[in-house]
Amino acid sequence: MSAPALLLALSGIAAGCWGGDDDDPEIGCSGGVIDVTVTLPMFAEFACSVGSGNVNVGALLPLEGDPHSYVPPESDSELISGAKLVLYAGLGLDEPLREYIFTHGRGSAQLINYAASLRSPTAEQPPQDQPEIDAQEAGDNPYLWLDPAIARGYVDATRDSLEIVDPEHISDYQAAYDAYAQRIAELQVEMTQDLEAIPAQNRNLVTLHDSMVHFGRAFGFGIVGHLTEPGETPDEAAIADLADAVREAGVPAVFTEAGYDASLMQRVADAAGVELCTLYTDRADSGAHTYEEMMRVNVDELVRCLGG
Repeated sequence: MSAPALLLALSGIAAGCWGGDDDDPEIGCSGGVIDVTVTLPMFAEFACSVGSGNVNVGALLPLEGDPHSYVPPESDSELISGAKLVLYAGLGLDEPLREYIFTHGRGSAQLINYAASLRSPTAEQPPQDQPEIDAQEAGDNPYLWLDPAIARGYVDATRDSLEIVDPEHISDYQAAYDAYAQRIAELQVEMTQDLEAIPAQNRNLVTLHDSMVHFGRAFGFGIVGHLTEPGETPDEAAIADLADAVREAGVPAVFTEAGYDASLMQRVADAAGVELCTLYTDRADSGAHTYEEMMRVNVDELVRCLGG
């Protein structure tokens, strides 16, 4: 598939854009010769940033789409069959998209499970002369990118994969990788500094899903609890129990997640007498559609809602 055809098929409108509104943000990039398909919009940022003008990148998941349940239409099968490189999250987070990829992918495409390319942050690693345990093998919580240090591992895997499918441009990919990895490192420093505004007694998180464990470990936040898992509906007892935990922890706010029904966590907030706020985890929208935007918006919201 040609680069324009790839991006037009992804968006249904102008090349590289999602949705039907001229104000929708652009997802992906065009102008290269290597077609890359990713599952989540934030992964398109990784691929475009490392791709150094040599790639055409599009995401299977639309803005505001749910990675836990979204299945692309059959007409999008060309996006997989025409790609030289396909990148997906792994650990079950984008399982319907993974199944779609394996159903429609061609044998010559490089299929990369990011989680299988990341060193597990939780497993006890073997001696240096033995292979490391990856996040997929360890069964880690899938929201690994919410720790910027681990996010750089996604960028590493993207660079390595592009060098495999396009070895002629290794130097381009390495140079672009160096620049983007530095941006992520600077983002982590910026986030750490900004989050220092939150007092120690408020550095506890109550969330809709079990999505902030890696973020919490990276930035010194405790995890009080979460309400439910994607696709499940909590009962009244679960809502009441979490509200009790909120009161006991003394946190001033609880967090729903962008793109999900906020009414469930609103009931927890009301029962506990605290504020309801919103974090970005696995869905992107016009308010934050890149990785860096999502992380900065999260920091601003945490500082605002937890007493900074």
